[in-house]
Amino acid sequence: MTSFFLNAKSVLASQIQRHARIALVIALALGALPSLTVAAPRPTPLIDEGRLWKQNTLLLKYARKMNPLSQAAGDGALGLNKKLPDKVLVDHQLEGWNWIRSGVALGNGFIVDRGIMAFEWAFARMKDDGAFGESKTIEIANFLGLYARAVLLLKSAKLDEKAQRLERLTPRLEVSLRSPRSLLGEKRWDAAEKKTWVTHQRIQAAAAAYWIGRLLANPGLRKTADLWLEEALKRQEATGFFPSGIPAKSKAAARSQLEALEALQGLAWSDATYAVRLRDPITKGFKWLEATKAKPHGSPVTFATYGVWMKNSYAIKTAEAALKTAK
Repeated sequence: MTSFFLNAKSVLASQIQRHARIALVIALALGALPSLTVAAPRPTPLIDEGRLWKQNTLLLKYARKMNPLSQAAGDGALGLNKKLPDKVLVDHQLEGWNWIRSGVALGNGFIVDRGIMAFEWAFARMKDDGAFGESKTIEIANFLGLYARAVLLLKSAKLDEKAQRLERLTPRLEVSLRSPRSLLGEKRWDAAEKKTWVTHQRIQAAAAAYWIGRLLANPGLRKTADLWLEEALKRQEATGFFPSGIPAKSKAAARSQLEALEALQGLAWSDATYAVRLRDPITKGFKWLEATKAKPHGSPVTFATYGVWMKNSYAIKTAEAALKTAK
């Protein structure tokens, strides 16, 4: 008899526990109790730059406009470097980056080759100490950053032979990084810039550190990029303008703003942390351009890429208008 009551008591306890678990599940489903699990935030999707260009009509139009094949190839020198053969100005070789973007978008290896030639020309004339002729320190940093970005774009686009050809220049990049004139990790430049606030250059330098750090798998350069970028973002005015020691209503101010936004956009597309951190500053930056009715001085491509990315009608209309008037 005692055994019967013990067994009955055990069965009853088991049923009570089972019904309690069922009740808890129902309560959670109905929202009566707080869930013990917290849903992870959705990661911001990264942008495949090559695919973005290939799939958009406006960007394809720009890619065709940037096609250099109607011009004589020469030895790779561009801009003033063609007119002044004794000079080495890496700032004038940056069109090579746009040609590589154009070639990737159009699936045209000949255009990519012309872009690669622009980088090869500059690196072939680099001095033993890592300097490039009369080029300024910030110009060299920006050039090296876009070189690294170009290599990574070619790899992402599966253009392996082109990527390998361009990547052969990486040892030259490393020599330049060790130069006394190298901007990356240069405390003197950092201190001097903080006094003058040339913010668009600080953003370009931060972007260069990021791209080179990715290419070389150097986490120290990523830390440098983060520090420099945070300093720059703190300066952005409520209007969205990045102060750079230039009168805000001048053409030069619009150009510097676009240069800053171009660099920020590339970072936001490529890194999940930056995608979250930079979306608002970029949006504010373009609102400043819209409010001031600034024309696309410099490269209107930045308007096009932003318009396509953010589906922004103002930027798209500006880019379309610039395309119609471009020579």
